Amino acid sequence: MAVWYAHTTWPTGDEPHYLVISQTLLKYHSLDVARTYHNGDYLSFYNGTLDLSHTVTNQQGRHLTVHGIGGPILWLPLFAVAGRIGAILFMTGVALLVIVDIFRFLVEQGIRRTSAAAVAGFFAAATPFFAFAHLTFVDLIAAWVVIYLFRKILKGGQLRKRELGTSSVLLGILPWVHVKFTVVEALLLLFLLARIVAQNKAMPVRGIVTAARYHWRDICWAVLPAAALGLGFEAFTYATWNSFNPVLAYGTGDRTFPLTASPFRGILGTFLDQEYGIFISAPVLVLAIPGFVLAVRNKVGPVNLYFTILAVCYLALFVARDDWEGGWTPPGRFILVLLPIFAYYVGYVLDRPKRFLAWPAFWTFGVMGTAYNLVSLRTASHGFSAGVGQNQTIVYVQQHLWRMPLTHYLPSTAKGIDYAMVVVWTFVIAAVCGLVLLRSPLEGQKVSSLARASSGLPRENS
Repeated sequence: MAVWYAHTTWPTGDEPHYLVISQTLLKYHSLDVARTYHNGDYLSFYNGTLDLSHTVTNQQGRHLTVHGIGGPILWLPLFAVAGRIGAILFMTGVALLVIVDIFRFLVEQGIRRTSAAAVAGFFAAATPFFAFAHLTFVDLIAAWVVIYLFRKILKGGQLRKRELGTSSVLLGILPWVHVKFTVVEALLLLFLLARIVAQNKAMPVRGIVTAARYHWRDICWAVLPAAALGLGFEAFTYATWNSFNPVLAYGTGDRTFPLTASPFRGILGTFLDQEYGIFISAPVLVLAIPGFVLAVRNKVGPVNLYFTILAVCYLALFVARDDWEGGWTPPGRFILVLLPIFAYYVGYVLDRPKRFLAWPAFWTFGVMGTAYNLVSLRTASHGFSAGVGQNQTIVYVQQHLWRMPLTHYLPSTAKGIDYAMVVVWTFVIAAVCGLVLLRSPLEGQKVSSLARASSGLPRENS
């Protein structure tokens, strides 16, 4: 799929500008991307004209990219061999790692292997991971770091030094990939230290100090690589901008700064907007809501606390700004980082023996999301959205498959918020979640105690 896409479609949105960084590093051994723009070196992978709109001039007069250089450096070896196709194959490999780690994470957390395999399969085919697997957007890299770290943080038994070192290195590269991931890095490192020192349990301050002294070697393995990469990033920032403030890469007064707009539109759009909302393009993700409700009620462990903290802090970075949607992009670009953990809650609700509507809803929504992704490839926009108020994939369905004005009945935040529509769709999603949470007394009688024990999950309260 990735090779076919690369041969039939040109990069768009931020993609060519990330590839320009790789081209500049490869040809000029520099980060002065203006040379690549001016000389047209990007024509090997882009069929249009690129300008300097994605650059900022530093005090030395050099035009530097506003995008993180971590992704272009990571895929540089494959880019050097195969150009854009090499970069896409790198991202496809990262996407496969995300799906494999989703499966492993669910199994490690007690989800049955059949449920874990089904969830991983539909997360590959029916969610934004399908689209971003063949695009050069760096958010996918952060998504893999998150699911890998959650696996290690919530793993039973002793963590090996190799696991701690790998986790630390992955955390250290996040700011290089994009400065917004610094918050993700800090929180995941905090969770990892809580795993090492306190085994993810509450502990008095005196106990924390004692445990930290006992586990000082593991703490060093978890902290030092990330610290070294973080110091390297700060040194690079200072050398480039004569300041330790990494947001200078975006200029001054930029619309991408967080907390510069009302968060309501961003929150609503992230989940319900017909162009960018993940519940519209990937309805299987709706099942994470009843899964989260059950997991919180059944107190399944620190995953709820860690996910809530990470979600609230990370969402705050982009929902309260003007370009919360990520510009010209497929749905779910910014929230992609959190979606691997959504998979756990989808798997959790599927594994509850008395939720007789969970599996039918899962298969229905999974097929709908898969169909959406496949149809997107046939549209002129290839699933990308521009904030025009109509989902182009659904428009394609209206024109070629089902002649009904479907877009008229879906929320949009492009030209203002229709609060009546929002209320209706909020009620629809709440109703779906309520139906999924319905219990079947007859079904519960058919489940043997052996089957319940083998699931490894906490029993539901009556």
